[in-house]
Amino acid sequence: EEQDSDGILADARIAQLYYNRGMVWVEGKQYIEGIRDFDEAIRLDPKDISFHHELAWLLATCPEEKVRDGRRAIQFATTACQLTNWKDGDQLDILAAAYAEAGQFKEAERYEIEALADPAFEWCNWNSFRERLEHYRQKKPFREST
Repeated sequence: EEQDSDGILADARIAQLYYNRGMVWVEGKQYIEGIRDFDEAIRLDPKDISFHHELAWLLATCPEEKVRDGRRAIQFATTACQLTNWKDGDQLDILAAAYAEAGQFKEAERYEIEALADPAFEWCNWNSFRERLEHYRQKKPFREST
């Protein structure tokens, strides 16, 4: 890898550090700090799918109500879907969770069905996806367990 003149590679490396620290914050249930670091990672490297993915998931499914924000979750999950040309089941699954958090259960159901139709997603996720689909059909958002 070569350093380009405007520091894009350096920004991507620094963004990864913010993302990594954000994951540690979230693991330690320090959600607000995690959100701050994910936001900074996205600011530095807006094309990295995993940054949008993790922030959207946290905003949509966090066990702490004060952390959840369906509108922002939809924004970041939509970007992750756009970056994967709307073909990645994991990103569609997160978009479904974001819509459910926002109370838009028809959209949540629609995107979860699309996620289940992705032949490339890991089979180990299939039961989780089906479980979430049932939540949305019952007009319930999905929550990460504490």
